Amino acid sequence: MELKDILNIIISVIISFSSFIIKSHRDSSKQKKVLASAFFAEIDSLQKQWEWGTQGGLKKVENNEPVPLIFNRVRENYFTVYDKNADKIGMFDQELVKDLVYLYNDAKGFLDTVGTWEEMIKNPDKDKVVNLEIILRNYYNIMVKQQNNVFDKANKVKDQLKSIIGSN
Repeated sequence: MELKDILNIIISVIISFSSFIIKSHRDSSKQKKVLASAFFAEIDSLQKQWEWGTQGGLKKVENNEPVPLIFNRVRENYFTVYDKNADKIGMFDQELVKDLVYLYNDAKGFLDTVGTWEEMIKNPDKDKVVNLEIILRNYYNIMVKQQNNVFDKANKVKDQLKSIIGSN
């Protein structure tokens, strides 16, 4: 084997390895964008649903009107993107990972609050003499604060995700 043949082999290996690295980086970047898009869509749609679903009742509390004894049952897992991809969030930077985890934990806490609200409406404690409307109004105030907290975090995370989705 001549030196020329050896150099051709070495050059071919370097070109192949470089192509592999570039393709891997491109694939990783694409996966990151796709995952960021999925998280954005899930967060945005949940935010819109919750805003629409709680808007009427929360406005009544703000206006000091009677609290409606109606509720939306939480029956589904609304965090499918997060639950199915939590092991992949390490592809994002540390701040976004932290913000995603805080957002989803707070959102799940909000749904626990809604579940407690449902239970209070369905099964009021008949042994205690309490004004159910006062309790529900106070609980609504807690829900407002939780929802606002979740929405603030959601907007921050969505801005971070937009920067990933929009980048090349």
